[in-house]
Amino acid sequence: YESRDGRLWMGCKPGGLIEVQRNGVSYTKKHSEVRNVYDITEDKNGVIWAGSFGFGLWRMQENGFEQIAGTEDMRIRQLLITDDNTLLAATAGGLLVVNCETGAIEALHQREGGRETSLSSNALMCLTLFNGSLYIGTEGGGVNRLIGNNWHTKEPRFEHFNEENGLNSDIVHDFMPWSEKELLIQCNNALSILNIEEGT
Repeated sequence: YESRDGRLWMGCKPGGLIEVQRNGVSYTKKHSEVRNVYDITEDKNGVIWAGSFGFGLWRMQENGFEQIAGTEDMRIRQLLITDDNTLLAATAGGLLVVNCETGAIEALHQREGGRETSLSSNALMCLTLFNGSLYIGTEGGGVNRLIGNNWHTKEPRFEHFNEENGLNSDIVHDFMPWSEKELLIQCNNALSILNIEEGT
């Protein structure tokens, strides 16, 4: 990841987070407290965040990185900063919502038995904001689209795209825009294209 100030950040597994600064001469700094790094991002205030698989969420401070309380054992796969400076994290246990200003956990949205519009799976793989909506790829529950895009609510509502309505596989590893109205989805053994306007 390259931050806005030109620093390069490299996440290692099982090693630490490596920071490379360029001020005429390159040098490297290793943040060994952050291990198993799966994703790195920067919030609106220029603060670096790192998601660790098995060691939780970390935020850059003046003297290194601090672990966000309540995330110590979380397995985080991907991070996303929203326009309102909220951090969303795809974890193996649900959708983590963190206030970037305070570092406080706002919510951990999970699959709820009996509520059809909850997440279809707790094992989240990837996140993207596309065409005004949040899309979440899961390991076993296909793709979830957040209805109304309110991740701050207590019971967010999701629409599901899975094998039952045409997705190649319910295991989604990643996705990317394919056109203005289509997402290219990397499933377990194939690619699928989701038309977000038609829901097909």
